[in-house]
Amino acid sequence: MKRLSTGISELDKILLGGIPQGTLNIVIGPPGSGKSILGLFFLWENLKKGFPAILINTHKPKEVLNEELEAFNLPPKKFEDKLIHVDCFSWRIGDKNSVDISSLTNTTIAIDKILEKITVSDEAKIVIDSFSDFLLLHPPESVFKFLETEKFKFYQKGITCLIVVEEGIHEERTTKTLEFISDGTIKMKIDESGRFLMISRMIATPVKIKWIPFHISKGLKVKVEEFFR
Repeated sequence: MKRLSTGISELDKILLGGIPQGTLNIVIGPPGSGKSILGLFFLWENLKKGFPAILINTHKPKEVLNEELEAFNLPPKKFEDKLIHVDCFSWRIGDKNSVDISSLTNTTIAIDKILEKITVSDEAKIVIDSFSDFLLLHPPESVFKFLETEKFKFYQKGITCLIVVEEGIHEERTTKTLEFISDGTIKMKIDESGRFLMISRMIATPVKIKWIPFHISKGLKVKVEEFFR
């Protein structure tokens, strides 16, 4: 099974080389735990290699996104013409060029247009940040059906996907169902002692179920020695 780098070498080591290609994985945690940054590094690795990187951005204006990239030493202008940025945020302020995710049909059409140009050999990556917005706008059962359909399309195209989910704002049944649909779960947390992540499951990957400390500065550094003890 081919694996794609997370963009974080220490995390790749834990995952035996990276995330299995063509899988759909959840990144779940509270605000500030590092979910979005993990997603950006995941995409950035593809941009450096010249492979497709798609960000379905539901959660922030592009200007704020660019500021985040700059803050973590990922200069947006370097790959501005290569990052496929799907604006699913600005429809809220009347921007007709934005994808209105209050309609799952509109969202499906927008994604399908991108997928038309992608083949398995492209090793494409998609990050949906934040998938919680879909759950806040639609009944969970409709979102589950939508996700299962997209997961199959991603698999056919060899696209590896991370979906960002906010912890604590959805019912437990909802998050458990998302985990059931997905191929892997990366959990993140933050408290007074720092930030931690845990690979609670990953298809075709034996992992230890334990919290691993990491820190964010100009990059995301995982303390792998804690994992292998």
